[in-house]
Amino acid sequence: MCIAGHTPNGKADVAGAAEIDPSLGVSYGRELAEKGVLTVCPDNAGMGERADPEQGGCDMTWRKLNMLGYDMTGFRAYDLIRAVDLLEELQAEGGGPLVDKDRIGIAGLSGGCWLGIVMAALEPRVCAAALSGFFSTFKQTNWVGHCVCHHPFGEQRHPCRRRGRVPINITTTKKSERNGCMLMQSVMQALARCARCQT
Repeated sequence: MCIAGHTPNGKADVAGAAEIDPSLGVSYGRELAEKGVLTVCPDNAGMGERADPEQGGCDMTWRKLNMLGYDMTGFRAYDLIRAVDLLEELQAEGGGPLVDKDRIGIAGLSGGCWLGIVMAALEPRVCAAALSGFFSTFKQTNWVGHCVCHHPFGEQRHPCRRRGRVPINITTTKKSERNGCMLMQSVMQALARCARCQT
């Protein structure tokens, strides 16, 4: 399952259905499919075809959910859990499952990385994850003007407990001191917190 990041095009960027801005990475859903991997590229709530028809983007959807006592991360995670259900229900032409339930994985970039972290922590059917570009601190991602739609209620109280549930083997490549809106210092702080949780 290829989870879209925080982009207006949503799944279209991941699936290669739109001309992707090079700064947003590559169409990893299409690239995996071309290598023979069955891929599902859903639109996250508030993105792509699921953007608010009047306001566009995720902000108005986030506000409406908050008025009802919900948050966008929970809403999106539920959608992704149901996508795993769909994968398990797919049938091959000759009968039997189309998807090996022991080989379900996720890939995500930026906001898709955040949702991938949540999915890896919540969904035991996810066996592998290739995630990039969001592992940072709450302060860095929100207090510098980044969208708040990815952060669930209470995240600041227990961020380490959530991320610390997932065993991690992280490879980092330091391209520059500033990678988009994520300062390398904030990434290293988040990794140190997570490491403390796992010991």
